[in-house]
Amino acid sequence: MFEGIWEAVIPILGDTWRDSIDFVRYDPKGNFFLWRAYQEDMRSHQKNIDPFKYFDFVLPVIRSTEAIGVGLAFAKAMKCDPEKTQLAFAFKWTKLQDRELVSWSNSNRYMSPGQTAYQDEVISFVQIPLDTPLSALSEFVYQIIEPLFQVFDGFSLSMTVVEDLTNKLIQRKL
Repeated sequence: MFEGIWEAVIPILGDTWRDSIDFVRYDPKGNFFLWRAYQEDMRSHQKNIDPFKYFDFVLPVIRSTEAIGVGLAFAKAMKCDPEKTQLAFAFKWTKLQDRELVSWSNSNRYMSPGQTAYQDEVISFVQIPLDTPLSALSEFVYQIIEPLFQVFDGFSLSMTVVEDLTNKLIQRKL
């Protein structure tokens, strides 16, 4: 606890797929914060994945969906009124410049080489009504990730791909 707010560093190391380091803050007032290291930077032991060089396009979709879903679950557990509650989400990606957009986490998804970030930081925001069904999250996830991908030489991920990835995460079929 720090000034009435629960904080934790959560390292998961040594697992070939789930290596991660997260920092979380849970404020009883309803403000939640997650800072996560990019998985591609944690995977230096794997061939062709040099830290700070690549950015997997699948992971931001999955992680954004996950964060929004958890936020909705927290608000419902806190007994917020579903008809009157809007959740505000802010996403910030840093250290992007000169990274190349790739697909290493999902070998079934192809990414043409050569899309490189020309900007170092992207921030995006979205407000989501608490009564939003999980099946409708893809439209909000798309709003979050679209500005992110645009800095990779104007890349645009199709809404169909966002819907597919979002639904697979929600249905636990990834």
